[in-house]
Amino acid sequence: MSNTKAWINSYHSLMKLYQDPVTGLLKGTYASTTGGTGTYDVLGWASLQRATPAAGQTMAISILWRSNDGGKSDPSHEVSGMAGQVVAMLKTENLELLHLFVETNPATTPQTGFYPDKLIFVPAAVNENAVVKNGIVSAEPAMATITDRITGTWVGKTAEGIIEISLQLDEAGETQLSGTITYPDGNKYPVAGFTDIFASQPAFTMQGITFSTYTDGPGGRSCIAIAGYLNLISGKIILMQLLAQTTDSVSTWYQTQLDQLVLQKEMQ
Repeated sequence: MSNTKAWINSYHSLMKLYQDPVTGLLKGTYASTTGGTGTYDVLGWASLQRATPAAGQTMAISILWRSNDGGKSDPSHEVSGMAGQVVAMLKTENLELLHLFVETNPATTPQTGFYPDKLIFVPAAVNENAVVKNGIVSAEPAMATITDRITGTWVGKTAEGIIEISLQLDEAGETQLSGTITYPDGNKYPVAGFTDIFASQPAFTMQGITFSTYTDGPGGRSCIAIAGYLNLISGKIILMQLLAQTTDSVSTWYQTQLDQLVLQKEMQ
């Protein structure tokens, strides 16, 4: 079931989404009213099954908090991953997401680190389709040459074994990334997201990164939002992953699982 609609949360932030009816890929925009101002690109994935009281529709999205509306927004380097599900209520639907905000800018408040929150969205009064842009933010002319530190194959250990993630910037000097994630059982899935190409030393020691993916299994589609940073000193990627699984409408307290993931780049 396509999740092409507009959602609004308790902070009055408006998210407009378009879902590909075949793959479940989500594209859209997020108009924030907290911290940053402007409109931001959204990429992610959702289940193809419509939410029912017995089983929610899982979703995971990624955002780089750099505005499409020109100039620098505040914040402008931070990233977010969100994961959860559409929950079928008696007469409407709620979108309940665990939000992981990653602060990487040492010159702003709050301090650098991970900040979890829960967001609840309801269908917006005007349920228009998303105004979908390219999902990319080009480098500013005044910026120094961008160094691509992300493209390559990254590996990490999980309880099940080795996980392998291949990432690439879609275009030089742009923030959108894509790739694949291969799990210990050999199953491979696509990823889509963003990275803060504008972070560089000595002002920054962290480069924000966020991407989303999914797994398909007997219990349906689980959607996964992954957010964190590349440590510009150690060269490791430190991530937290939010795994959204389907629950019934009265069991949403365990809909999203939180785990840490540390990645090291494979030597070529």
